[in-house]
Amino acid sequence: MKLYEVYTEILSEVGEGTAKPFPISSKPTVTIELSRLANIGKKHPGDDNKPWIADLSFFYNFENDKGYKYKVNFMGWVKVSDEYYSRGLRRALGGEKNAGPKEVTFDSSYNVSFDVEFGQEEETNFQEQYRVLATVVQCVRDFIEQADKTPIPVKQLDIVPKAGEGEEKGMDNRRGRFYLAYIQKQVKTLPGDWSVMKMYGDGGVSIKRGKWRGGGVIDVDN
Repeated sequence: MKLYEVYTEILSEVGEGTAKPFPISSKPTVTIELSRLANIGKKHPGDDNKPWIADLSFFYNFENDKGYKYKVNFMGWVKVSDEYYSRGLRRALGGEKNAGPKEVTFDSSYNVSFDVEFGQEEETNFQEQYRVLATVVQCVRDFIEQADKTPIPVKQLDIVPKAGEGEEKGMDNRRGRFYLAYIQKQVKTLPGDWSVMKMYGDGGVSIKRGKWRGGGVIDVDN
C-alpha cells in the first residue's frame, strides 16, 4: 500500500477531519484591513502599465494542550483585476484611457503556512496532528469568511509543505502526502466552490476559487 493510501485510510478511521480544533488565541482583522485597501485601490487603480497592487500579511495564533504555540501565516498580494484594464473593453467604451468596468474588482492570492513559534519542532501522534490541521482549517475558513465580506475575496491559497530531513519540499514528501490527504477531505467544507490544483515547479498545491478542469486538477470528490 502506498504512503498516500495509508494516510487516506487513517483519515477515514479517525473521522475525516472531525478532530476537535484547539482554541484560536488571536485573529487578524481581515475585514477591516481588506476594506481599507479596497477603498485605496478603487480611488487609485493605476493603469495597465502600473496597476495598483499591495502586499498582504495576516496571522492567527493558537496553542495546543502541551503549551506549544502555533502561528498560521497568510502572506500574499492583492491587485486591481486585469479585466479593469481590458483593451477590448476600452475600445468598446470608445477608447477612453483607463476606462473599465464601473466597479473596480480585485485579484488576490496567498501562501498559507504554519509552524511552532520560535522554530521548535514537535513530535506528535496522528490524533494530535489532526487537531493541529483542524485548527489550521478553522483559521482558513475564518479568513475566507472575513475576506468575502469585502470587495477583495480570496481567489487562491497556495500550500507548499516544508521538507523533512533528507526530503525535498512539496506534496511528494511525507508531510506533503499527509496534508494532501487532509486537504482533499476538507476543501469541500470551505465556504464557496473550490478546486485543488498542482503547483508545477514549487511542488505544492493551489486551492482556487471555482470549479476548474484540466490535467492539473486533483480529484476531491472520491
